[in-house]
Amino acid sequence: MVGLIEWTGGSTAYNILKDVVGFVRRTLGRRSSGQRLERRAKWKPLFEDLILTRRRDQLRSDVIIRDVRRMDHYPDQEEGKRISPWFRVGLVGTYYRGIEVALGIHSLVWEESEKSWRLGALLNEPSETQTGYLIGYIPYDVIDHVDLTGDEYYSYPHIYANFAFKGQPYEKLAFCERKELFPGNDFYTELEPLERVKLTSEKFGTAWMWRS
Repeated sequence: MVGLIEWTGGSTAYNILKDVVGFVRRTLGRRSSGQRLERRAKWKPLFEDLILTRRRDQLRSDVIIRDVRRMDHYPDQEEGKRISPWFRVGLVGTYYRGIEVALGIHSLVWEESEKSWRLGALLNEPSETQTGYLIGYIPYDVIDHVDLTGDEYYSYPHIYANFAFKGQPYEKLAFCERKELFPGNDFYTELEPLERVKLTSEKFGTAWMWRS
């Protein structure tokens, strides 16, 4: 009889604990979704207006991306393998989840056998090249603060973000083609994810172009 009471009590306690854990998870999940929605609603119009104003006034697209967890490391340069706590990029557009920043420009070559793009050589490239813009996609969810006026070092907007994707702020990196809807209004369409281009470049011996 004692054993039965203990088992029943334990089962009851387990069920109560399971209900509590489930409630907490559901509550946190709703709160997390709500916070993400708030950030998207906050940042989307700000960045769209910033990009529109810069294009209209023909201003530079530069912004400073800063790791909010290492914000006191600015303006010092950090040595090592991990990404710098701050760096300058070009704010070139938005997508449905966040902002697009340009990290570099490379010549790409299509390899039909791989159905993939690779980095083109600087000289004596036998194939036609395509200008590819390396675009980083930063979701609104990881942006904590934006200082539009900058400071005495860089007067561009400073974007403070959580480097939440393996130490980087990008949920995706991809090579894109730049297209123009009409003069002064361009956008970027994806050609190939960065990792795929790197693999194909290694296979065809042009991976060294990353260091050029």
